[in-house]
Amino acid sequence: MSEDPVAVRGHNLVVAAPPSPAYGAAALSGIIARLSTEHPGVVLALAPDTAIGEWAAAAERLAAGTPVRIAGAHSPGRLTRLLKSDTVDLVFTSPDTALDLTRRSALKMGESGGVLIVWPECWEDTEALAALLQDTTRETQRIVVTSDPSAAAAVIERYCWKAPVADLMGGPPGGSVPEVRTTPVAWTGRASAVVDLIEQLDPASLAIWTADATDHDLLRRSLRAGGSAAEITTGVPAAAALVVAYDLPTPAKLVELAAAGPVVLLVPPGAEGYVARIAAKRRPIHLTGALDRARSEVDASRRTIAEAVERAPAGAFLAIAPLLERHEATAVAAALYDLWQNARKASPAPEPKAAAPAGPGTKLWIGIGKRDGATPNDVVGSLVKECHVPREAVGRIELRETFSLVELEAQVNADEVAERMAGKSIRKRRLVVRVDQGRPAGKDRPRR
Repeated sequence: MSEDPVAVRGHNLVVAAPPSPAYGAAALSGIIARLSTEHPGVVLALAPDTAIGEWAAAAERLAAGTPVRIAGAHSPGRLTRLLKSDTVDLVFTSPDTALDLTRRSALKMGESGGVLIVWPECWEDTEALAALLQDTTRETQRIVVTSDPSAAAAVIERYCWKAPVADLMGGPPGGSVPEVRTTPVAWTGRASAVVDLIEQLDPASLAIWTADATDHDLLRRSLRAGGSAAEITTGVPAAAALVVAYDLPTPAKLVELAAAGPVVLLVPPGAEGYVARIAAKRRPIHLTGALDRARSEVDASRRTIAEAVERAPAGAFLAIAPLLERHEATAVAAALYDLWQNARKASPAPEPKAAAPAGPGTKLWIGIGKRDGATPNDVVGSLVKECHVPREAVGRIELRETFSLVELEAQVNADEVAERMAGKSIRKRRLVVRVDQGRPAGKDRPRR
């Protein structure tokens, strides 16, 4: 069946396909067409953090020439403004960020025009999804896109019961599944990974298979820049010394590609389980291009340090002399290098907003507590290192069973800190953060 008409009509739908936004194009096109004509309300697309940008970009391409406005984000700051100003129609974000948007009253699930649930089998849990969808009506459209229907069965049964299934996996392969080679890549780094593969393996001929033609121009530019050439196709490639699957194929397509030559699968985050299911025999490739770039960065750092040593700044000697009396010189040097690297990586704090800073005694509500094994040091470390809050501006920390309350001094804009901290992780738990509204502190609030 075709998923496009079903999505246009606003019906529920399950799409079973390999993990790549290319296979979700028809469902996305249906949602965009519906938003262009019916204006049913904001459609919420929930995806794993690592795939939000790729899905939002795919939707942007499909929405070109339509009035549909699209936004994707990992934190609630910008999305809050867009939703409250009614300047977005299709939002791509994570379940936890979406839940935070509902708590800010920016996202009203009771008025939602639909929910797209992307790869729930890759989520850590579905607690946030349950909290989000409890306020939707029975008429709210729900579309589930999954690469593993059995792993997503609970979500499908609860939210898309008896919905039609668009099975893009195809039938079983027409031959034995061959051994393949795999290399992990970021979604946005697939084109550069292809260039690294060529440099490392130096194949006599190359074919690149993609599920659609979206990135063909990008691939051609990347290959030209590296002085290479390849057949780039969405069909059956000609015989080649190396066949790169830019998108992950169906099991039958994998056998088809292997008939043309040895196959390398590019494996983005979250797709490891799917690759293990379609290819039992796998050998990893560790791209030396990425290692070479890392070594170059280290060499550049060494040269910068050597230049600083030759300048011999007197003030610096005076500052570290007492440390050299108490610690090994190598330990001091390593600590200073670590501080320098952290300072280089730290993103600059955003410009202050026009809004007035938080008042005295303002508190942050952080969705992690004793039950998660968190400590006050964990909370302070995240605020200082990741959110650039001065240590002296962090006041009393109340660690409850399921959440924490943190006092911030008046000069700190608590709204900005909440935006920067939301989505960060402590003890492997992604944080929901907001400015506390002064609810009674007698009981722990229930965790959503």
